[in-house]
Formats: sequence, structure tokens, C-alpha cells
Amino acid sequence: MMPTRLSLLLCWTVAALAGCKVGPDYVEPDLHEPDKWHSALTDGLTEGKADLSRWWTLLEDETLNDLIEQAAANNLNLEIAYQRVIEAQALRGIAASNRWPDIDGVGSAQIRDTSDRIDPLSGNSGSAKVYSVGASAVWELDVWGRVTRLIEAADADLAAVQEGYRDVLVVLLAQVGLEYIELRTLQERIRLADVNVKLQEGTLKLTQDRKDAGLVSELDVRQAEQNLARTKSQVPVLELFLGQTENRISVLLGANPGSLDEKLSKAASIPTLPKTDTVIGPLEALRRRPDVRQAERILASETARIGVAEAELYPQFSLSGSFGFDGLNGNLSDTFNSDAISSSFGPQFRWNLFDGGAVESNIAAQKARTAQALDSYRQTVLLALEEVENSIIAYAKQSTRRALLGESVTAAQRAVELVETLYKDGLTDFQNVLDSQRSLSQEQDALAITEGAVVQALVQLYKALGGGWNPEAHSSVSKDASSTGGEGSAVEKAGETDNKTDTDKADK
Repeated sequence: MMPTRLSLLLCWTVAALAGCKVGPDYVEPDLHEPDKWHSALTDGLTEGKADLSRWWTLLEDETLNDLIEQAAANNLNLEIAYQRVIEAQALRGIAASNRWPDIDGVGSAQIRDTSDRIDPLSGNSGSAKVYSVGASAVWELDVWGRVTRLIEAADADLAAVQEGYRDVLVVLLAQVGLEYIELRTLQERIRLADVNVKLQEGTLKLTQDRKDAGLVSELDVRQAEQNLARTKSQVPVLELFLGQTENRISVLLGANPGSLDEKLSKAASIPTLPKTDTVIGPLEALRRRPDVRQAERILASETARIGVAEAELYPQFSLSGSFGFDGLNGNLSDTFNSDAISSSFGPQFRWNLFDGGAVESNIAAQKARTAQALDSYRQTVLLALEEVENSIIAYAKQSTRRALLGESVTAAQRAVELVETLYKDGLTDFQNVLDSQRSLSQEQDALAITEGAVVQALVQLYKALGGGWNPEAHSSVSKDASSTGGEGSAVEKAGETDNKTDTDKADK
């Protein structure tokens, strides 16, 4: 009776101690973010609340909308990121399983050779048949919070992987937008080159007619031919870049290169900018950026693992037991009777008394990993702020350049008209015609490039602000990306998780 009471007393004492957690509790670090953006918001940008979950719709381009939806549904990098989420969910389940007993079914059938001695169980010599079947269980009591810390780390790991999925989504949608704008920009540059080819073909015919009339020398004709050939030579290079860009978009959509030729071969204008656009503040931007959120969750995971390491300093308590049937020199069916029952139950502990400092070294290593995660988190915050500031500057300066180039193109067009008139009247030489046409071609090409660059700068700003998913959805990542805006879309399923999965609720 006394041993039984002592066993129960020990069990109650251990149970009373359960819930104690060693190691530091995680506290999210202060971001120390600025109150507002350092760069001035110009050209329609204002600071305030904004919905960036579907930023591409602000550009009012249905083709771009379709491409975004296809990329969110079919991109293979996004699928890989989703499978990482599935893996993390499974690993989290493994960590949570430590809360419950480990129960094994056991059984054996043996023939013992006892010809040279008397079997102590049967009292006979010769051979004996021994049958055994039953179950054994071991249940670790989470006295020091080792299991709790393991689950905390697994929860944070899962959340970090979910944020990684969202980061892939944000980058993917921005990349599709950037490549699409590049494609439309190249098409516009090709169109302008064709316009200048026609202009210069007219100039070549004019110089040929004037030579035939004896008004100019052959030099004017050859210079006109040279100018025309140079302009034509630009088109194949632009078409090369156009084909490569189209192939890049196809791969982003998870399709074979060339599969979008029918959809994208017809030229269209560069997407238009919204008249006004709202930029969220620094704190909100950092809170919605998946890379910052991921770095913070990694820090939480490493912090929890300090407790896992420190728990090894203390004894580990568990309850173990077994129940079974043992039979000897009988049929297997005779094993299952009341006389063959055997059982055991009781507490046990394990305490590492000496390991040459391995536990202390492991704790020091884990603390160093946590310090690295903290520094990585702070660096990620700084890089995020830098990316937004650079995007704001790029948008403002490209907008200014576009306005100036617009004035330059207008002046160059007027100059071409004037110099052609003067040349026809014999009041200027052909070199001025060549210079003005070349200048017009260059300025028009630069304006087209800059018009695309302004829109690309805005897309980069959307990306820098973490646009492309809806943090208000409060849902875990799941896979059904038939569209990017409706229910079950990739954007919706990239919604913020509260890190309290159904499995976690069941565990607790």
C-alpha cells in the first residue's frame, strides 16, 4: 500500500508543477518606425488609409487583370510556397502530438530452448512456447514547458511560412505588372519607330526628287538613306526584347513560352495612372509587408526554442505503463484469459547529470540564433523602409522627367516641321533636317520609355507597401486560386492568420 501511495503522491506533485515554462516569453520588438515618409509625396500621391489588396485594378487594364488572375492561379513558385505551408502544418502537428501519450501495441511469439536447464516459469525442461500481446504507453509530463515551447516554436514556424507564401504572392503580382508594362512600352516604342520610318521614307523620296531635279547633290540622298536604315535597325532589337518579355510573362503564368502570343501580340497603350493614389504610412506598411511579418515570426520561433534548450537542464518526468496477456506452453487462444494478464504503471524520470557541457552549449547556441533572428528582423525593417522611400523618389523623379520629355517632344515635332519647310524652300541644308529627325526619334523613344517607367515606379511602390493580398481576411493560407479577388482567391487566402489553427485549438 505504501509504494502505491508514494507513486500517487509523486504523480500529483508532478501534475501540480505542470505548466511551469522555462526560457523567455516572446515580446515583439519595437519597430522604431518614422512617423511619416521622408520623401515628398507628389504627382497625385497622398498619405492615408488605402486598400492595396487589388492595386492592379487602379490601372484600368482588363488584360492586366486577366494576367494577374492567371498568375495567382498557376504560377509554380507560388505552388511551391503553398506546399511549404502544407509541410509546416504537418510539422506543427508533430510538435502538438507531444502533448499526448505515446501508445504502442506490442506482441511476440517465441520458442525457448530450455533443454539444458529447468525453465523458471514452467518448471519444465526442453522447449517452451511463449506468447505475449498487449500495449505500452509513455506520457511525458510537461513540467518545465518543453512541449509547450516546442508547440510555440512550431506555431511561429507555420506563421512564418504562411508569410513566405504571401511574400511570393506580392512579388509575383508586381513582377507580372512590371513585365506587362514593359511589354506595352516596347510595343509603343516599335510603333513610334515605324512612324519615324515612314517620316524618313518621305524625306528620302524628297531628296531623291530634288536630286533628280538637279537641286541637291547625291550626298543628301545617301544621308537620308543612312538615317532611314539606322531607324529601321532599331525595330529588330525592340522586337527581340518584346518576344523575351512575352515569354517571361508566360512563364510567370505557369504557361509555355509563346502561349500568350495571340493574347498579347496586338499592340495596346501603356496602362494609365490613377489621377490620385493614397500611400499608407510607415507603421501600416511594415505591418502588412509579408517579409517583415515573416522575419518577426522567425524571431518568435527562435525565442521559444531557448526554452526547449533550457528544459534539458531539468529532469524530465513521465508516466509509463503496460497491459498485456502472457501465455506459456499453450495455444495462442489460451493466452487471452484472466490468469495471463500482466500490467504495470508508475512514474519515471530522466535527468542528465553530466554531459560535458553539451546542454549549456546548446543553450548558448540557441541564444545566438535568436540574436541573429533579431538583427535579421531589424535589417528587414530597414530594407523595407528603404524600398518604399526609393519607390516614392523614383515615381516623383520619373514623373518630372516625363513632363519635361513631353515638352521636348512637342518642340522637336515643331522643329521637324519648320526645317522641312526651310529645306524645301532651299533656305537650309539637309544636315539640319537629319539632326531634327534624329532628335525627334530619340525624344519620342525616351518619352515612351519614361511613360512606362512612371507606371512601373508606381507598381514598385505598391509592392514596397506590401500590396497584393488582403490582411483583413484573417484566414490561413489555402489553395484555390481561380481568381485574385473573389472568394477563395489567392489574394484572399493569403489573408492574415491569427496563428490559432484548428489543430491548435484541439490541442488546448
